[in-house]
Amino acid sequence: MPAKQRFNYSDLPTEKARELRSIAATLEPLLKELRPTALKAGQQLRAAKEILKHGGFGSFCRDVMKTDVRMCEYYINIANLADEIGSEIVEKMPASSAAVLSSAPPEIVSQVVDEMEDGGKCPSVRKIKERIRGTRSNGESVATVEHDDERVANVASILMKKLEKRELADLMDLLNAANKYSIVALCDKIHSHLAFG
Repeated sequence: MPAKQRFNYSDLPTEKARELRSIAATLEPLLKELRPTALKAGQQLRAAKEILKHGGFGSFCRDVMKTDVRMCEYYINIANLADEIGSEIVEKMPASSAAVLSSAPPEIVSQVVDEMEDGGKCPSVRKIKERIRGTRSNGESVATVEHDDERVANVASILMKKLEKRELADLMDLLNAANKYSIVALCDKIHSHLAFG
């Protein structure tokens, strides 16, 4: 594979090179702030979510933050990943890679952290997703998938009979934005209700 050619301003006309240098000077500090900002946004959104009751976070995101709940969950996933592997590593990752890595199997997370701690770059979203697909396709049997499909259909049927449309929409928002932490939290709430309710 041929080596990538390094960027060189001298390949551009003088005026375009000057304009591009100005753009780069503006962008460089912004990009350095972006990664820690995504993490801080996730931490603050997570704190807000903990304050709000069931169903309130979605409307908080839409009405107050003027942002889709999925985008807010995206940032929360980055904060959750930082809790798991450390903010120093997460701040070195593109936000998109951190968000995808937050729902990856532990062995993929460990691989990426080890690579970065050894001086490597964070893999792209595409490469992380390829690794995730590789681990899932290697360990999942057809029988398990079929069994899970049947269980999902049964649970969906019960939920559609018991919940109002708005409650179903809130549940869909939660599940669409869910990562392993939010699924565990949901299971904990249900378990508590079953044990003490």
